Amino acid sequence: MIIDSLKFLLFFIFSYFIPGYVIVGRTKNSSVAIKIFLAIALGFSLSAISGYLGQWLYYGLIAVSLIIFVATRRYKDFIGKFNFKIDKIGVIITLLIILGILFQNMITFRTGLNYSYGVGYWGALAHDGVWHHALINQLMKGLPPQNPGFSGTQLVNYHYFYDLLVAQSAKITGIAVSDLIYRFYPFIFSLLMGVGTYFLSLKLFKNKWAGVFSVYLAYFGSSFGWVIDWIKNRPLAGESAFWANQPVSFNINPPFAISLILLIAFLIGFKSFSEKKNVRLAVTLVLIGGTLIEFKVYGGLILLASLLIIALKKIVIDRDFHYLIIFAGILALSLFVFLPGSRGAGGFVTFFPYWIIDSMVDIVDRVGWPRLSLARTVGLATQNWPKFFAAEAVGLFLFIAGNLGTRILAAGAFFIIPVKKWWQDNSYLLIFVMLFASILPTLLFVQKTDPWNIIQFTYYFIYLVAVLAGPVLYWIAVKTPKIIAAAILISFIVLTPISSVWTFKSGLNENVSYIANDEMTALNFLKGQPDGVVLTFPYDPYLRYAIKNPTPLPIWAYQTSAYVSAYSNKQTYSEDLMQQGILGNDFLERQKLSDNYLHQRMTSNEAADFLKKENISYIYIPKALSPQVNVKPKGKIIFENDMAIVYRINHE
Repeated sequence: MIIDSLKFLLFFIFSYFIPGYVIVGRTKNSSVAIKIFLAIALGFSLSAISGYLGQWLYYGLIAVSLIIFVATRRYKDFIGKFNFKIDKIGVIITLLIILGILFQNMITFRTGLNYSYGVGYWGALAHDGVWHHALINQLMKGLPPQNPGFSGTQLVNYHYFYDLLVAQSAKITGIAVSDLIYRFYPFIFSLLMGVGTYFLSLKLFKNKWAGVFSVYLAYFGSSFGWVIDWIKNRPLAGESAFWANQPVSFNINPPFAISLILLIAFLIGFKSFSEKKNVRLAVTLVLIGGTLIEFKVYGGLILLASLLIIALKKIVIDRDFHYLIIFAGILALSLFVFLPGSRGAGGFVTFFPYWIIDSMVDIVDRVGWPRLSLARTVGLATQNWPKFFAAEAVGLFLFIAGNLGTRILAAGAFFIIPVKKWWQDNSYLLIFVMLFASILPTLLFVQKTDPWNIIQFTYYFIYLVAVLAGPVLYWIAVKTPKIIAAAILISFIVLTPISSVWTFKSGLNENVSYIANDEMTALNFLKGQPDGVVLTFPYDPYLRYAIKNPTPLPIWAYQTSAYVSAYSNKQTYSEDLMQQGILGNDFLERQKLSDNYLHQRMTSNEAADFLKKENISYIYIPKALSPQVNVKPKGKIIFENDMAIVYRINHE
C-alpha cells in the first residue's frame, strides 16, 4: 500500500496538479493555497477531456504541461510561500478534515478488501461500486466504452468522466481498480471537499470561523430522520428517511463527489472572476463548468440553468457580456461532451409534481405518516382543496426541513446578509439561483425507471445550504450572550450528525455481502481466458430468502450487480438490471432469453441459435445455483470448484 500510495501521489501531481497549475498559477487575486485547489479541480477536467479526445492527447497534456511548468519556473511559487504557523483555527480545521474523511469513508475504505471469507462489500457499494469497477475495466480497453453488463452495445446515457479518470490512473500506475475506487479517490474527494468548503466560505464571508462551521456541516450534516425513528420507537438512524442521502454517504456516489469538488472550484473561481476579470480564470471556468455535465449530469444542468440567469441579469442590468461569453463557452463544451453519448436522454424524466414528497409521506420505511397521507388522498378525492393543499404544504415542509436537519439555520443567512448583497454580488446571486435550480427538479419530475433517483439534484441543495449555515452559526456565537451561545452551539454540534452516525457505524459492523474466495478464484480464471461475452445466471430477488446464513449474503443473492463483469474483465450478456433500466436498455427480453436457455425451455436448435446470435463464449454459474442449470450439449466445463462453474461454449 505504501508503494501504491507513492505511485498515486506522483500520478496525481503530474496528471492533475501540474496541468491545472500551468493555467491558474498566474492569476493574481487568489492565495497559493486556493490556486492549488483550483489547479487540482481544473486538472480533473483537463485530464478527462483530453482522455476523452484521445489517449495520446492525454499523454501530450501531461508532457507539455510539465515542460511549461519547468520552463516558466512555476515551481518557484511554492518556495518560501507557505507559512506553517499553527493557530487555533488551523488546528480545528485540520482535525475536522481528518475526522470528516474518516466519517465519510468508513464504509468505502473497508469495501473491496480481501478478508478470510473473500471480498467484502458494505451497503450500496455492492451495486454502485461494482458497476464503476466493471465500467472502468471497459474504459481501460478503449473509447467509446462498451456497456459492461449488456454485451454488444456501446455505453450511452451515462456520465463516465469520473470512471475515465480512474481508468487512466489504473493504466498508468498499475494500482488495482478496487483500491482506486474504494480508497485512493474517496480519500482525495473527502479531503478536497473539506479544503474547498473552507476556501469557498472564506471567499464568500471573509470570516474563518464561518468557514469552520461550514466545513463541520459539509461533513457531518444529516437529516432529522432520527426524529422519525425516535417517534416510532426505532433505533436512531433514518439518514435517508426524507429520501436524500447525506454527506456521510457522498463517496458511495463518486461521480457526485467529484462533481461537488468541481462545483466548489467553479464557485471560488467565479468569485475571483467577479472581483477581477481575468482570461485565465475565464478559461478555467469554461473548462470546469463545461466538463461538469459529464462527471454528473445533475450538477451540469444546475450550473447551466443558474449561470444563464446570471448572464441575462448582467446583460439587462449592467450591460456586461462577460458572463454570457462564459455561459456560451460552458454550454458549447457541455454539448460537445454530452451529446455523443446521449440517446433520447430527454425521455428519462417525466413531469410528476410532488411524487417525491407524496411517496416520502406514504412509504413506511421513509416518513410513513398515514394520517397525512390520508388527509391528502381524501382532500383530493372530495375536492376539499384547503385540506389537500394544507397536507401538501406540510409534506413540502417535512421534505425540506427533514433533509436539511440542523442546516435549516441557513435560512438566517437571508436576514444577516443584506438583501442588496444577494442581488448585487454575482456569487451570492449565483448561489441563490442554484438553490432553486437544485430543489425544483426534484419536486416536479421523476426518473422513469427509478423515480426516486431524481433526488440527486437535492444533494447540491444540501451542500449549498451547509455553506450558508456557517456564517449564521458564527453570528449566533458573537451576537448572543456567551452562555446562550455556548448552549446553542453545543446542542447544534451534538444533534447535527445523529442520523448519519448509524451509517458510519455500519462500516464498523459485519459486511452485508461478499464474493467467496473460491468464487474469486473462478472469476480470476475466467479473467485469464480470451475475451468473449459471458452469460450469467439471471438475478432473482427471492434467492436471498433461501440462504441459510443470510449475513453476509453472497453478492449474487444480495442485489443485482455487474460483479462477474467487474472481476472477469469481460462483457456480460445481461447483468446489473437496475443500471440497465436507468440507461434505458431492454434488459427484460435478455433476462427472459437467459432464463429460457439455462432452464432448458429452448430446443437444441433454439439454444444453439441463441448462443451464436448473442456471441456468447462463456457461461458463469455460482455452484449453489448449478442444480437449476443445464447448458449441455454446447457448454463444456473448463473450471469448477466448490463455489463456481465456468463453461466454454462450442459454436461448431
